Amino acid sequence: MNLNLVKILNVSKRKNVFIKPPKTGVINDVMKEFELNRDEAVLFSVVAKLSFETGYSQSLRNIRDKYKLSDKLYMDIIKNINTLQKKNLIVIEKARRASLNVNPEVELDEGIFNYLVTGKDSFSECNFSDMYSILDFAKDLIDQRDEEKISLKQFYNKVEKLIEKMDKKLDIYHILIQYPTIEKIMLFYAIIEHLTGRGDTYLSRFSDDIFDSLSDIANLNSKFVNNELKIIKDKVLELVKDSDLLNDPEFKLAEKTVRKLFASKNKKKNEKEFSSTVLDFTKYKSIKNNIYLNKKNEKDVSLIENSINYKNFNRVKKELKQSGFKSGFVALFYGEAGTGKTASAHVLSTKTKRHILQVDISRIQDMWVGNSEKNMKKIFDDYRRAKKEFKREPILLFNEADALIGKRINISSSVDSMNNAMQNILLEELENFEGIFIATTNLIENMDNAFSRRFLFKIEFEKPDINARTLIWKDKLKTLEEKDYTNLSEHKLTGAQIENISKKFLLNSVFNKNKADLSNLTDLVNEEIKFKKEKGISNIGF
Repeated sequence: MNLNLVKILNVSKRKNVFIKPPKTGVINDVMKEFELNRDEAVLFSVVAKLSFETGYSQSLRNIRDKYKLSDKLYMDIIKNINTLQKKNLIVIEKARRASLNVNPEVELDEGIFNYLVTGKDSFSECNFSDMYSILDFAKDLIDQRDEEKISLKQFYNKVEKLIEKMDKKLDIYHILIQYPTIEKIMLFYAIIEHLTGRGDTYLSRFSDDIFDSLSDIANLNSKFVNNELKIIKDKVLELVKDSDLLNDPEFKLAEKTVRKLFASKNKKKNEKEFSSTVLDFTKYKSIKNNIYLNKKNEKDVSLIENSINYKNFNRVKKELKQSGFKSGFVALFYGEAGTGKTASAHVLSTKTKRHILQVDISRIQDMWVGNSEKNMKKIFDDYRRAKKEFKREPILLFNEADALIGKRINISSSVDSMNNAMQNILLEELENFEGIFIATTNLIENMDNAFSRRFLFKIEFEKPDINARTLIWKDKLKTLEEKDYTNLSEHKLTGAQIENISKKFLLNSVFNKNKADLSNLTDLVNEEIKFKKEKGISNIGF
């Protein structure tokens, strides 16, 4: 179903929408799409409206005042907010730091917002011809189910939809299609455990992640004990030898399944991919980034580009080694958010024709003792493997690496111990690193001195100057007049802020079914300035 955002916005304008929820139309569509009751669907629609109109989170108190709600209705809304959060439809700002209170800040989940605006659902980010992209998506679904963000019914439906969308040529599709939903989920689970190095899976742990009720857990246990699971009879999964079948059996991928899924296959040269459980692989040809920097930043990035350019790279490495220096290129890009740090890494990728292997910090941190450290080591093991597989050494990108390069702390918990251990491994790897490493951070003040000396390049990214801002505005909004670009570029916004303003300006044009006027753009600029609380920037006008 493709929900009509305009209708959602219109129905949410009614001041009595909470008191007399509509019983037909778009509210019914919202109820059906997200499995909500009528009151929850109304609240979702109101949050969607406010998120779209402002682009920022809203306090429930503002909603109460705007719709003139009684105390009883307001308390009902607080209860319903919890349901919307669990279903991953909204984000509660204060819930990230503390328990739900009587006036939380709420906003629409970014993925849901994109779905409403573009009509593309959460599956749009999955590459259905790539097994590892599919497994990443399945892992996200399992995590959402474990955290009760989606119901069991939604979970089952999404798993089946995921399999339905798969490329029918994939081996994993032909294995999965034979089995009922819960056995398909067991296979996904076992593959993920295999790839993350855990291997065997206790049935109790699997059941705890998936099921709500004891009856579902008991039913699956019974099928194990009575050998009623087809996926085990077919030896796609197998019981772990000597596991306690009656109390808590263990299962894992059968050896033949491992061979079928992961045995290397010859690929055409131009189809070469790289798979890793700890690194995201991005081909340089798939990156499309325009970037406009200050002259100093341009010069700094250009030096790195010339150093790692394919024509110069090997010669520069050789000369460094002959002079007694380490030959690795280790760079730190630091500065305020939105100033072009990550975009510059992407531009280096495209200009030097080097693929990017990017680290997702949240993915390598693991609750299980020792696994985070293993993941950190695996990052560099996989990078060394990638260097052998590709003609040109790829770029290893640690994006938003604040947590990893900050000052080490006194150990007061297992989490502190894990973070320090990960930092020590990173320091050891960088000491003798051979390749191209880029880290980005917003918080340079907190960087550990041990990391500072390991970065050959330390580039501070400043806000774009007036010339760069003019080029960014021209790149994002191509239909304005020259005088408009001149006025806009006077205001000290980052590239990310300009992009946000431009996107909202275009969205307003789409939904107003006409070209948004410049007064609307003026309002958007002033809203962004006010939100960022940047002193010394006056309001603008055309």
